[in-house]
Amino acid sequence: MVDAVVSFALNRLADFLVDEAAFLGSVKQEVQWLQNELGWMQCYIASAEEKQADDPIVRKWLNDITKIAYDAEDVIDKFVLQVHDEETKVRRQPDDQDTNKETKPTRCFPSMSSCITCNKKVNLHDIRKGIKELKIRINDLIRKRELYQLESSSNKGEGNSSNSLATLRQLRRTTSFSIVEKVVGHEDGTSRLLAKLFDLDPHRFVVSVYGMGGLGKTTLVRKLYHHLDVKRKFDCRAWVCVSQDYNTHDLLLRIISSFGFITKKKEELQCINEEDLERYLHGSLKGRSYLLVIDDIWKKEAWESIKRAFPDTTNGSRVIITTRSKEVAENSDERTYAKKLNFLYIYDEMKQSRGNSSAISMCQREAVYSVTNECLWLQHLNPNLRSVLFFDPYGYQPDIRMKIEYMYGMFRFLRVLKLHGFKKYGRNLSDEIGKLIHLKYLGLRESLVSRLPQSILNLRTLQTLDVLSPDTVVQLPWEISKLQELRHLFGYFDGHLKIESLTKLQSLKYVISECWISINTEKLGNLRELWIFGPLDEFCFDSITKLKTLEQLVVKLDHNDGFASLQPPTHCSYLMDLRLYGKIEKLPEDIHKLLPNLECLLLEDSCLEDDPMPSLEKLHNLMILCLGSRFYGGKKLFCSAQGFRRLEILKLDHEDDGGLVEWQVEEGAMPMLRGFSIPTEFESKLRIPERLKSIPPPAECEFEKEIWFRKYNL
Repeated sequence: MVDAVVSFALNRLADFLVDEAAFLGSVKQEVQWLQNELGWMQCYIASAEEKQADDPIVRKWLNDITKIAYDAEDVIDKFVLQVHDEETKVRRQPDDQDTNKETKPTRCFPSMSSCITCNKKVNLHDIRKGIKELKIRINDLIRKRELYQLESSSNKGEGNSSNSLATLRQLRRTTSFSIVEKVVGHEDGTSRLLAKLFDLDPHRFVVSVYGMGGLGKTTLVRKLYHHLDVKRKFDCRAWVCVSQDYNTHDLLLRIISSFGFITKKKEELQCINEEDLERYLHGSLKGRSYLLVIDDIWKKEAWESIKRAFPDTTNGSRVIITTRSKEVAENSDERTYAKKLNFLYIYDEMKQSRGNSSAISMCQREAVYSVTNECLWLQHLNPNLRSVLFFDPYGYQPDIRMKIEYMYGMFRFLRVLKLHGFKKYGRNLSDEIGKLIHLKYLGLRESLVSRLPQSILNLRTLQTLDVLSPDTVVQLPWEISKLQELRHLFGYFDGHLKIESLTKLQSLKYVISECWISINTEKLGNLRELWIFGPLDEFCFDSITKLKTLEQLVVKLDHNDGFASLQPPTHCSYLMDLRLYGKIEKLPEDIHKLLPNLECLLLEDSCLEDDPMPSLEKLHNLMILCLGSRFYGGKKLFCSAQGFRRLEILKLDHEDDGGLVEWQVEEGAMPMLRGFSIPTEFESKLRIPERLKSIPPPAECEFEKEIWFRKYNL
């Protein structure tokens, strides 16, 4: 975790030096010195973290580094706040000629260096003093390292080092138990990793999860390992931890034990050489689909030394590795998918003894999780808190609004604020939110907020804004166009959206159809997810053609509305997920050439006149197909023997309107189908092959997004 904290502080210092170089003056060199010192410390941290398990001196040293990194971040953030507050005071001062003149709203310039008035007001004394204090602490840390012979303490001999590493590995080896951690965020990353595990590629390949220490790689992979559908897919599973110091013979023994293949006495296996152990493991796995997790690999040679024991019998077997090294993640195998993990908050669910209240502060600086019927005692928390998450499942408390607004002024360093479910918090968000200028994530889901204040302009670093609430349409102020770091925007948006300048925007959910067609999309080149809904006589896809990076497109029109043509979306060559609710004149005959990467397709209210199967079955990468009510007006569907070669999930949700009566499927079609769903009342009226009837329905999680979409009656 120390590695993650120091790395984050280094990134913060680097950004600060770039953005505010002109404003720092003589202090710039001191900030650069601090950045360099933390950089040198980080070089030592990786190996020191491995040795802290039973060495209190190393553990104390790492703890002190963590505090220094946190305090360095505080010095910078405090300075930014000081500049902002001085600028606010200046802008709030009424004209000297007219003392009754109304003051202007608070607005912060995009860069502190542009604030000429503040330049005169803000004294660099505080930041210089803060760095001076940090310099004293860093030099003292270096002195203590030499005084207490930290280097030799960390290498007291091979035996002690081995004991330390063995202890650490033992602490990590917790695979046979249920998951106790809960993961906040990275839901999309989890879905992508699951998709890779269930990919139709029959060959064995490696899925790598990498990132700095302490980000939750092991927790995320454990969540996958214990996933119910993963348990069903693979015949056998194993989990081992490698770490820096490993022995191939011991590693093979632990893998055999984790798979549960031990038929001989443990003493006999100990005497078998590595080559024979490989043969034993290879023979035990032959004919079985397996999942192997290798946790905490430091060198790619660790996998190279044992991979001969794992057969590739084209049955979809998978290997997951976790590592800190990007090089190891990307080059561990000739067939590898690498996923980088960024900051992740993890907490254990705990209960307090008082009433229905429960609260956990994993680290008062980083996160507070509250499930309560009375607001957390905010005044007792660290004012340098970076993340606050509140949930209110028990109902609204009368004084909650006052306490939350108190929080705006107290926790000025917040980067994450999540206020989900406070339905009576108020339709209008308080103007005080503008005080949280460091905020990166603002979550107000199901809080019924419909209007945002002009002070939202102050949140220049905001990356995610979530104001999604059922039956609540949100109108965004024009100031939203100034939030240049915004990447994800969630809510039911109407009115004129000033988002044309948000060039980093990746997700936009959900925008009313008439509102969307008025947006100039030329600069939205990074948009990947787009959800559109609402009435429109005829939806034209012309604006979609400019979204070259689009991966998911959902358009839900009213029952009697339709699409002019499906041709324009075919310019989005990266499109993988397409869901259309509305009339379609005709499917393009060469849709498989126009949408070569399509993996998920949903059609509802399409009212197609011709059988769509001859066109859809040619989609080479299609894995999920959902055909909703009134998708087809004919009586018969036909799938050829070579159709739907990669289809895994097929869901038919067609209403019985007296139309469709027969579905012919030739032998050999849909060879990979593992989930088939059809309404019970329709099953007896539609003639389908017995083979389809014998296939179980897919797991509900396979349609999570669709179920969620319907939940809000879009």
